[in-house]
Amino acid sequence: MTFVDKHSVFGEYNTLYARTTVIKSRVGRFTYIGDAKIINSDIGSFCSIGVDVLIGGFYRHPVRWLSTHPAFFSTRKQCGHTFVYADKLNESAEGCRIGHDTWIGSRAMVMDGVVVGNGAIIAAGAVVTKNVEDYSIVAGVPAKPIGSRFAPDVIEILQDWKWWDLSADTLSRIAPHFSRQETWTVDDLRKVIGEVENADRIDA
Repeated sequence: MTFVDKHSVFGEYNTLYARTTVIKSRVGRFTYIGDAKIINSDIGSFCSIGVDVLIGGFYRHPVRWLSTHPAFFSTRKQCGHTFVYADKLNESAEGCRIGHDTWIGSRAMVMDGVVVGNGAIIAAGAVVTKNVEDYSIVAGVPAKPIGSRFAPDVIEILQDWKWWDLSADTLSRIAPHFSRQETWTVDDLRKVIGEVENADRIDA
């Protein structure tokens, strides 16, 4: 069963598959979510989020105190009892921010406070504990960079262009370019950008 709270906001053409949970989050246009749980996060446009992905919503526990149990630092009574009269730790960390055009593989986890850059790929099963650079590919536990989708000069052009802000009509017109080739240069991109220099963009 899919659940969305009243505080979450969506763009256009979003699909939430069965058993998806979205709480206190913003989801950009054309992003689809497959049976994932997203809490207190900002998700960009054109993102592909796989099955059983967890983004945000993790609670902090002290590592170097005598015990990690919340009965010794929280008044929330997670186990039905507490030994403290005031909270001693901020249990909820800041939310996640997922860039545009990211692909997050099945069963990946993105921990609270992490920023994932535009165009990044997070491999299936990865546990992301640190920020991910734009167009970086990360994998493993904890996740580490294993490659980049494009050369640095191409990434710079893509970041400036921000194709994900183009109107749907403009994207329909240039869509054939997106699958035309697997290797891209700055000159290749500039030719495509030249075709849509005066194109409509959505309101940022």
